[in-house]
Amino acid sequence: MAQTGSRRNGRLRRLAGAALISGMLVTGAAHAQVSPVAIKTGAEMGSGYAVKRGNECIVITAAHVVKEAEFGTAISLFDDTGAAAPGAKMVFSDPATDLAVLRVVAPPAFNCQSSWQDGAGVQAALRDASQGSVKMQVLTLREGGLSDIVPVSFAGNSGPQKFRVRSTGDTIAQGQSGSVLVSDGKVLGIVQTTADGVTTILRQDQIHLLAKSFAQQEGVRIVLAPIMHQNAPVDVANAAARQYMEQQQKIVARDAPREWLDAAGGLSQTGDAQYIFRGKVLVAQTEQVASTVAQANAAGNAAQGFGGNLGQLGGLLSRGSQAANQMGAKATNTKVTLQVELSLLNIGSGQTTTELVNHVGRFPTAGDSSAGIAAEIQKSVLEGLPSLLQKAGIR
Repeated sequence: MAQTGSRRNGRLRRLAGAALISGMLVTGAAHAQVSPVAIKTGAEMGSGYAVKRGNECIVITAAHVVKEAEFGTAISLFDDTGAAAPGAKMVFSDPATDLAVLRVVAPPAFNCQSSWQDGAGVQAALRDASQGSVKMQVLTLREGGLSDIVPVSFAGNSGPQKFRVRSTGDTIAQGQSGSVLVSDGKVLGIVQTTADGVTTILRQDQIHLLAKSFAQQEGVRIVLAPIMHQNAPVDVANAAARQYMEQQQKIVARDAPREWLDAAGGLSQTGDAQYIFRGKVLVAQTEQVASTVAQANAAGNAAQGFGGNLGQLGGLLSRGSQAANQMGAKATNTKVTLQVELSLLNIGSGQTTTELVNHVGRFPTAGDSSAGIAAEIQKSVLEGLPSLLQKAGIR
C-alpha cells in the first residue's frame, strides 16, 4: 500500500480556510473545533492537526511526512489562515505505527485552539459509520490556507489500531498524509496510506495511548497523597480534592494520567508533577449531641407512666409519648470537631504551602460512624483548598 505522499490521484478541492472549515466541522457548542495544519519539510508537504498546550502547539501527523527532519531538515507549519509557525521540532516518532508528534512555540496569530481528544468515542462512531448514520470527512490543509475536505465512508477495520475508509468525493491524494479524519467535530484518526481509493486511518484512541504524554493539555499536575485517619478510609480526602480540582476549578488537566492524581507516595512515576498535595488530621473530637426534641422524649416517658389512669386524656398522652420517643431518638447525632492541615509541596522549588482548616460538622449516629467522619474530612478539605491554592499562586 503506497503512502499518500506518492503522487496526485484526484482533483484538488480548493476551499476557503478558517470560516468554511469551522462551519463544516463544528455543528454545535459541545464539539471542540479542530485546528488543521499544513506541514512543510524541505520540499515535502503533508498535513496534520494541532493541539493547544500553553504557548506551544503540539502537532499530530504521520511519521513519513516529517522523515526528512531526522536529517536536520527544517519543519514549518501553516494554519488555515495562511499564518506560519517556523522552527517546529519533532519530539516523538514511531515507525511501527507511522505516528509523529511535533512541537512549536506558535506566534499569537497562529490558529491553534483545539483541545486534546482521547478518542474515547472512536469505536461507537465507527459502529455508527458502518451503518451509514455518521458522516466523516478527511480534512487536509495546504500552504496558504487552502484546504481539501473529502467526505469518506467506513470500509472496514484493519486490526486493533487502524481502520479503512473509502472516499465518496475527490480522491485522497498527494500531500494528504497526516490529514485529520473528523466526524461532528470529533477526531477519529489521521491518514496514513492509500491505494485503489481506500485509505488507512490510524485511530485516535491509539494515538492517545502513544502520544498523550506530549499532546495532552498543559495543566497543573498535583499528586494526591492519602490523608490518614484511623476512623476514615484513606482515600476520602483525595476524592474531595480531586472533585474540587478537576470538576470545579479544572486545575488538573482532564487528560492527565490517573497516576498523577492518585499516587500513594514517593515520586517514582511523577517526573512531570509540579505539586504534591498532602493532608494530616491534627484533631478529631466527637461527642453525642441531642436536639431539643429530646425534652419532648422525657415528657412523653413521664406521661406514659400515669396516662393509663386518666382515661381518654391518658391515651392521648400515651400516644404522644410514643411520637416523642421516636423524635428524640432521631434527634441524636454526633458532633465532629476537626483540625486538618493541608499542604502543597512545589516539586521545583521545594517550597511547602500550608493551610490550617478548623471544621465543625455533624452526622447521624445511625450507621457507620467512620463513614460520617470521612464525609466531614471531605468537607474540611473542600473548605481549605481555595485558600491553599491561592497561597501557592495556582489561582
